[in-house]
Amino acid sequence: MNYGSLLPLVLLAALFYMMTRSSKRRQRAAAQVADALQPGAEIITTAGMLATVRAVDDKNVELEIAPGVVVRFVKAAVARVVPPEVDEDDAPEQSSSPEPDEPTNTTET
Repeated sequence: MNYGSLLPLVLLAALFYMMTRSSKRRQRAAAQVADALQPGAEIITTAGMLATVRAVDDKNVELEIAPGVVVRFVKAAVARVVPPEVDEDDAPEQSSSPEPDEPTNTTET
């Protein structure tokens, strides 16, 4: 039997499997983002709009895009939740590496 003729078929099957697997992974991640939405969360839509979640129901989410301006989007339009910013006063101290007393000069004059 000539196995050389089966090689393209095996490669196509592997390619199809990898494409559907990554697609399912993206769908699962998008569903997790949509299920985790809560009022008060800062989000970014798939169109790149920054907004604050005001209300969530089964399929839709109400977003405040400006003070007093509330719009309704489908949950699938939410790309990701923006993590809250940490104030500089509340942030833990970052230890910086000590600076050398004298700069090193690698060129000779």
